[in-house]
Amino acid sequence: MDPEPVRIRALKRAPVFADIANWMQSKIPGLADATTFRADAPVLLGHAYFLLNDSYKIRRNQISNTDDYKKAALSALSVMALRPFEPSEPDNLTSNVAYFANPIYAIASANAWLSSRNLLEHYNFAYLRRFYLSLLRIRLGCLDDFVARASNGEDYAAIKMIEMSWHDADVVEDWIHKFWLLSQRKL
Repeated sequence: MDPEPVRIRALKRAPVFADIANWMQSKIPGLADATTFRADAPVLLGHAYFLLNDSYKIRRNQISNTDDYKKAALSALSVMALRPFEPSEPDNLTSNVAYFANPIYAIASANAWLSSRNLLEHYNFAYLRRFYLSLLRIRLGCLDDFVARASNGEDYAAIKMIEMSWHDADVVEDWIHKFWLLSQRKL
């Protein structure tokens, strides 16, 4: 386990999540109009990432550093737990951009750790759509309290550790494998 507090590590990781969101808003036509990005999301995402990381290491009895595929999976799962892009008109979703904003952000955040290729540039939307839909179905019970506190403006930083179920650990492993496959697939 990292001796540095989760909050400090989250603050250090936040600029990565912010840069990716800014990149998306500048590159994806209509995203800025169709959605709102939660202002505190980068810090929340960093916090969720390290809560997942620390708890996964305990669940799997790991003491080694986190490899890039695990970083990719934990980044994407953090995004999908918090879903920081909110549709501007949630009762009138008429665009894929608004509907898939969070899964696209999850893939883009994962991609930051995959040096072998840029997933969003190498795969077309139709191919990635199955991954986007799969990401939309993700639920990690171990982050429920954290997400509820963050959503209600409560003290989420008081959560220093979460307990990951075997099911949640399997979800993490599934996405580690999916990102490995996506980065290795021949085009």
